[in-house]
Amino acid sequence: MIPEEQGNLNMTIYDLSGRLLRSFKLERTRESQLHKKEIDLSDLAKGAYQLHISNDRGEGYYMQLVKIKD
Repeated sequence: MIPEEQGNLNMTIYDLSGRLLRSFKLERTRESQLHKKEIDLSDLAKGAYQLHISNDRGEGYYMQLVKIKD
């Protein structure tokens, strides 16, 4: 994760060709000081996707997301 990020984070999901599928804001909760977001992926086909999480300064990282069930 982005260490001790104080603001909101952005999360985007891309298919493997680089097409943007989803974009979300992750808001920090006061209670736990964590960024939380529940997302529904039921309309995505089984397969691999790229998940990008970044702060408002563009700092972030990519990780692979694999959906194994419909």
